[in-house]
Amino acid sequence: MIADSKKITNEQYEEALKAVGTPQPVYNFILQSKEMLEAGKQPPKTPDEISGDVFLYSMFAMVYAHSPQDYEIVRKHVDEGSDVYIYFNEDETPYVYRPMLRTEFTQAMKQFEPSSPEFEDFVVSKCVIVPKLSAIEIKTAKAGLISTLAKLIMIVSGFDANSTPISMKV
Repeated sequence: MIADSKKITNEQYEEALKAVGTPQPVYNFILQSKEMLEAGKQPPKTPDEISGDVFLYSMFAMVYAHSPQDYEIVRKHVDEGSDVYIYFNEDETPYVYRPMLRTEFTQAMKQFEPSSPEFEDFVVSKCVIVPKLSAIEIKTAKAGLISTLAKLIMIVSGFDANSTPISMKV
């Protein structure tokens, strides 16, 4: 829900890392790197054997800190091997989304002009996994948020091969 957006504290982030089951070596590395960054120092290079886990559990913790219920939904998608991606807006709210299916695209093309706000609204309503946005929330959100999400969804759906979205699939 857009109205619930909030910046998370270091304590909330650490608790979230624990809550999502972050393995101890990954947990230690994330906290050490975070402390070094906050002190203005260059963090160590992520060891290859935990690099995927560092990213994945960091993203899980960010989602969990905003909504434990949303984390459960995202975790299920990731555990099932679904293609899911994440975007953070300016207040660090995580938006997790999936590619649009061909049938959804066909439906959208029949109903809306591809360059219309209604087309973007349709794409976002179908493909944003969390937070689940109601039609009213989509209509009253900052215009740039919905346009950005729609563009990112179209990119991961194969409509722009020149970009590199961030996958949560390890």
